[in-house]
Amino acid sequence: METTIARVFQSQEEAEKARDALVTSGVPREAVELTFQADEAGPVRGNFLTGDSTGSIGWKEEYDARFRHQGEVSRFILTVQVDEARASDVEALLQHAGGRTIDAVGSGPSTGD
Repeated sequence: METTIARVFQSQEEAEKARDALVTSGVPREAVELTFQADEAGPVRGNFLTGDSTGSIGWKEEYDARFRHQGEVSRFILTVQVDEARASDVEALLQHAGGRTIDAVGSGPSTGD
């Protein structure tokens, strides 16, 4: 029986390395999907889109202080379909590659957990 494993990566480079490691370990490339989760308009805060104009809030340093971490909320999600017998090996490989479970990912930047 097959199971689905999903892990979140903070960078595309990490996610691609994890995908390559999975394929090298014998997981079929078509069983691995890499998706990107973000909004090019910026993060939603209090029902307003923010982070798209330095002129709308004043001076550049204030803009940087408020929105410098905008890119850190972007996430790369690697989803793998594998036989349950290989699930623990795949999970270990993804953890070693820096993948985090969806439950472990908070709304802010990575804290190294």
